[in-house]
Amino acid sequence: MAYTKTIELPQTVQPRQLRIDVAAEIRHGIESLKVAVARIWEIEDLPRVNSIEDMAADWVQSVTAEGIEATKANKSLTAQERGERLKVWRKIKQDAIASTAVIQNFIEGFPDLVFCLDPESGTVTCSQDNIDKIVAQRSTVPVPDLAHVHWAKLQTIVAAIRSLREWEQQNDVAPFLVGNAVNCSPFEFAAMWATGANAINHRYDHYRVPIAGDFLTI
Repeated sequence: MAYTKTIELPQTVQPRQLRIDVAAEIRHGIESLKVAVARIWEIEDLPRVNSIEDMAADWVQSVTAEGIEATKANKSLTAQERGERLKVWRKIKQDAIASTAVIQNFIEGFPDLVFCLDPESGTVTCSQDNIDKIVAQRSTVPVPDLAHVHWAKLQTIVAAIRSLREWEQQNDVAPFLVGNAVNCSPFEFAAMWATGANAINHRYDHYRVPIAGDFLTI
């Protein structure tokens, strides 16, 4: 019997470890984003915004610049008081810009993730379905063309070995390891057949325990 059935490779695959790595990257990124949003939300001198996309460096620059200029122009404060207040604004600017960098970098890296910002609590949520979809997309990779060629060549060899094993079984010949055939001399092979050294001894067949897949011994 000739084995002609071929099993084609998929065009894309989703390696388990890659999926785990992508899921971990997204999970850690979301946690960092939530912490960054919470830090911004705790700064009372920054106005509330409607979405995390609005939490950007230029927004912080605009708000803090206005506060700094207003502080400098406030003549009701002493020079020392203005200096202390300016330090506060500059600290707000520094901390807020650092937090917005975390937020915007993650959004830029995963633009398809949709976040909802609670206007009351400042908490951020993202649906698990959305996360799972992005994980699947990011962990699905194409199979190279050469892999298909390689696989086809291997399947040709596998089919030939299956045909060989069936022929050996039909003729009551012990399976000859393909690896041994590489360096086997014609004399050794002929002698094996001439002396019957490759004939199967059925005396102990009733002790033999079939092993799944041993028909394809190579």
